[in-house]
Formats: sequence, C-alpha cells, structure tokens
Amino acid sequence: MKPKVLVFSEIFPPKNGGSGRWFFELYSRISAISPTFLVGKAHGDEEFDIKHAHLAIQRYTPKPSSWGFKSWPSIKEYWRQYRLLKAQLKKFEATEIHCCRILPEGVPALLTKLRYGIPYHCYIHGEDIEVARTSRELTLLTKLVMRFASKLICNSETTKGYIEKYWSAFQDKAVVLHPGVDTDYFTPLLQSTSQPKLNTEPLCLLTVGRLQQRKGHDVVIKALAELKRRGIIYHYRIAGDGDQKPVLKALVQQHQLNEQVFFLDEITDEILKKEYQQCDIFILANRRVGNDDEGFGMVLLEAQACGKPVIAGKSGGTWETMQHNVSGWLLDCTTEFELVSLLANKSELLKTLPSFALAGQAYVNKNYGWQTLTIKAKKIFGWY
Repeated sequence: MKPKVLVFSEIFPPKNGGSGRWFFELYSRISAISPTFLVGKAHGDEEFDIKHAHLAIQRYTPKPSSWGFKSWPSIKEYWRQYRLLKAQLKKFEATEIHCCRILPEGVPALLTKLRYGIPYHCYIHGEDIEVARTSRELTLLTKLVMRFASKLICNSETTKGYIEKYWSAFQDKAVVLHPGVDTDYFTPLLQSTSQPKLNTEPLCLLTVGRLQQRKGHDVVIKALAELKRRGIIYHYRIAGDGDQKPVLKALVQQHQLNEQVFFLDEITDEILKKEYQQCDIFILANRRVGNDDEGFGMVLLEAQACGKPVIAGKSGGTWETMQHNVSGWLLDCTTEFELVSLLANKSELLKTLPSFALAGQAYVNKNYGWQTLTIKAKKIFGWY
C-alpha cells in the first residue's frame, strides 16, 4: 500500500513563493505515494485546483499571527489549524505529515503527533530558523517542533549548517533535499529568436522574488545609478511585491532611473518564463540583514534553466545553485561596489555570456531536474 502523505503548507500555487512551488512540484511527481494537500487559499486558486483536479487539494484561509505562544490570537490560530489538520487526517487516513515550515505548520503537526502518534517531517529554509533565534518565544517553539519531528529537511547544505551550529541537539535529524526546477518548462528561447546584443545596447537585468531587504534590490539600483554617472546604461526589471516596494520606488526616483528600472506586479508562470528568457542576466543581490539570509534561491535555478547567466550575493546558500565564474558570479552585495566593477566592463561581460549560459543550463539539468530530486526524496523518506 502506498504511504498516505498529508502535505501541509500555507504557501502554495498559484500564490507566488518558492517553498509552495517546491512542495507542489515535488509531491505531485512522486508516484510511490498517495498525497493530499492542506494548503492556503490564494487569488486564482479555484482555476488552479480545477486544472490539477487529479490532486486532492483542500484549501484553508490563513489568518495573520505573530506565531508566538504568549499571544491569544496566535494560540487561537494554532488551535484552529490543528482542528483543520485533524479533520483532514481523519478523512484521508494519512500515515505521515509533511510540513512546509517549522512555524506555523509544525505546531499543529506537533499537537497531532502528541495526540494521535502520527509522525511528521518539517522543511527548513534557512531564514526561518535564523529569525526564530531572535526571540526566546519562537526559539522555544522551534525546539519543541524539532524535538518531535522525524526528519528536518534542509533546502541546502548552508541551512543544514545552521542546524549543526545553532540547533545541534537535532542535527542527527537533518538531511538535505534541494529545491528543483522543471527543466522541461523552463527552457531557453530558440536561437533563431534570440539575437546577441551589441555593445551599444543596454543589457537587461532581472530579479524575481519578494521585495525584501535581504534580496538586495536597492544594491542593484545604486549600482545602476553609479554606472549611469559613468555613461553606462542597463535596464533592470523587478518582478514581485513586498513591503520594500515604496522604498525601492523612492530610490529609483531619487537617482532618476525611471527610464531604466521597471516594476512588475505578481506575474503568471508563463510571463515569468518569458521574463527569464528575455533578460540578459538574472541577479539576486542577496545579503544578510540581521539574522535574515537567503537559504537557497530557486529563482537562480529557473534562470539558468532558461539559459541565463546569474549574479548572486556571496551570502547564505546561493553558492549551491551555481558555479562561480562558470555559470555566473558570486559577489559581495553588502554594497554596490563589486557589482559596479563587474557591470562596468561591458565588453568583457558580453564575451562571457554565451558560455556561461550553456554551462548554467547543463549544470541545472544535471543536478536539479525533478527526476533527479524525486529519486533522492524517495530515498530520504523510504518510499520504494
């Protein structure tokens, strides 16, 4: 009999977010299990669920919370989610729970484990357990969830290193399973439709993701401002939304870059693929902000699968998504100086782009395609 796996995640397509996309792509592809999904509602989810009617998808409405245990609204929300989880477990007769995050999903799973003995696994993304260390309350909850979890699935070696360094009591439970990319969907444009740029034409940079401080959009904007002062023009497209949007728009206005920097709203998968295919370089200028760091960087995989060189910050787990000086560049993005230095030498940059594009696509196809990662997941969870 196939294991009955309940996948529990607030973030899930069509809502943008790397963790939700990872869960959908991974668990929908593993034929060795019978999965059901208890996931958060999102704009456009009815159309998505109809399109994927072969999957058992149950939606719930998440309510904002601090996720501590001293807040009455947080306690009520945890209890509500526990009851939702319990009802879905009873209906589906699940044999195990897979939680997208330690908090909040791990707490209802912990209560279910204590009450009914159903095992659960939790995914770790890096920034989540780093932020948890800033609060005694969240640290305690995180330790409790880790203590009773069967496995802690880390999205990168860097994240596993955080477990070993700061949560060492649970390091024996930690394993690495990287996110992946649909290499059949994310592909380069046909050569006939992709013409090489001339040195006099602006190159186009692209960033995809939540507008958060750690993602370094401001560093790119400052770099473009300095390059403009030197007479070197780049275009920069920013896809995503978040609390930093007003700050970034003000920075663009301050440096008079309105004709170079373009903000895109939340976009569909089809438009996203076109954005990857039509840019010249993908950039994620991530840096550590307090305890907040980039655990991995799925967007770097998607861009390389589309045949694009990448630039990433020398922080967190982004180094695991690429080959430095082969398919892209790892830079110190705490300031704009290294980025300016790279982009200023446009003639040399243009020479490297074709070979970096081919190397990146080959690297991702070999190491991060879903066929490779589903085999690894089956070994980790014992699904044969």
